[in-house]
Amino acid sequence: MKNIFVMALLSVSIFFTQTKIYSYETDQYSSMFHDIPDSIEIVDEAVNKAIENAVLYYEGEPDEEKFVNLIKKSLNARQLEKWVNDHKQIASWNNLSDSIYKTVAWFNSPIIRFKGLANTFNLNGVHVGADKMSHFFGVGGIYFQKAEVDGKEWSEEKKIKKITKYGRWTEKLQWGELTTNVFSNADLVVNYEGYLFYKSLFRENIIKGKSPILKWVNGKPVVLRKFTFSDHVNDFWSEALLPSWYQISLRRRVLGVLRTYCLRPDYLIDTSRFEARNELELYAKYSQLRINWKAQKFKLNTVCEKFFGWSENHQQRYLVKQEKRIERMSHKLSGKKVPVEQQIEDLSSFESIKAVIGSPLPGCNKHIAGAVREHEVIEEWNEGINFVIDNFVIEKYGIDFENQESVFKIYLSSLKEIENKLNISNRSIENINENKIVTSYKINNDLGEEISNLRYSIEVDGKTMKVCFISKVPLLDRIDNPRSEDMEVYLNNCQERNYESQTLKTSKQYMTVKPGRTFWSDDNFYSMKDKLGYVYRNVPYLCKWY
Repeated sequence: MKNIFVMALLSVSIFFTQTKIYSYETDQYSSMFHDIPDSIEIVDEAVNKAIENAVLYYEGEPDEEKFVNLIKKSLNARQLEKWVNDHKQIASWNNLSDSIYKTVAWFNSPIIRFKGLANTFNLNGVHVGADKMSHFFGVGGIYFQKAEVDGKEWSEEKKIKKITKYGRWTEKLQWGELTTNVFSNADLVVNYEGYLFYKSLFRENIIKGKSPILKWVNGKPVVLRKFTFSDHVNDFWSEALLPSWYQISLRRRVLGVLRTYCLRPDYLIDTSRFEARNELELYAKYSQLRINWKAQKFKLNTVCEKFFGWSENHQQRYLVKQEKRIERMSHKLSGKKVPVEQQIEDLSSFESIKAVIGSPLPGCNKHIAGAVREHEVIEEWNEGINFVIDNFVIEKYGIDFENQESVFKIYLSSLKEIENKLNISNRSIENINENKIVTSYKINNDLGEEISNLRYSIEVDGKTMKVCFISKVPLLDRIDNPRSEDMEVYLNNCQERNYESQTLKTSKQYMTVKPGRTFWSDDNFYSMKDKLGYVYRNVPYLCKWY
């Protein structure tokens, strides 16, 4: 029986070692000894961009569930988590060899030992793990689906009970004790705050005293206020201030390292930072989440209070023994994580991208190679559209504004030249009103089959003119043996000119639509030119296993 158990552990360990897995766990105890600049403005901007994109691309009748799904699908599946981990302007801390897990052996937790930790960064003045982005948008979205869609007729009490049960189940199984031997109470808090975020998109006073983020106006979503993580992040997002519960295989290892922190000068100078602010208020707010309060024994101040109750001789003997263990276990651990962009300078080829997110699972390399080729086709198609915008549209409309009628006249007279330059026909003026004209085209291949379409629009508001080209990328026509017949990619290239201030704004994005999922590129979040980001978002989940 013992041999079977050892072989099982070895098999799991080998699998995790050979597979490109990004971490589940994180450590805020060690990060608290370091000053990390707050990155809330950068992360807020990324989320607000996603909301703006959802507003831009939303089609159909007003439907809260449908809009929530657009946001959910564009930010979950660990997309924001990876972006935070790799963002060069987001300061972070990640050093397994100086963490509470530095004495963990492979049989205590294979994932932690061999795959390390997620970065810790500062969000609204709180040290949080990058993994919390996935809990907020991913699991929070699942909570919304369960409570507000599947259980929309339930009482509020029943909704909370159901999502709490699901959250605890995930922490006991796939995202917690079963995989890493850690039950994260902070994850339960973040899951719940993510649920509140989705509710606050169209509902008033979900965030106390605040309007919803959006409302429906003439059947379209309109932004009323900006999203900010300051409405959601508090000290209970930190796993040092709301400790996790560790299974017995990890418990002694973690407590051993925590006791060594008790005599650190930078701990003794200010022990108050290891106590949550507004702790009683937060206890009350999250009382329904069935947090494992036994984990309070892992609060550093609680650990140190007990440690200082030992005799001095007992303390010294223990520390000598612990230092030997640390020296024996931690010399094999890697130091601070280096972002993938710094590890590999050229991320344009299949081989370089495979080195970053490769996986030994069958079929994964095929998916990575296919996604690399898709991005190449997108770039090629984008170059053709860019040529027209950069070298024709701006020049055609000039820098002087007479009146709206004159701009529309230029637009209509330019259609023939646009058609000649892009070799398109089948014009259809699909919508004309006092502010906007839209012309659509079908694009056929040599066999007369429709492979793409193009929408050329102009909108005038006061002395601001916006010209856009939205086109479908002909992936199926340009790629042999495409990975999916159902996936579609659209390019949205716009130029916005303000004739009064003489400013020009450029926006170039792709939108990927596949069954059950839609997301966008953005200059600040997986931009169009970011091939690694495109591949990461378009390969199956298990090929980028965390």
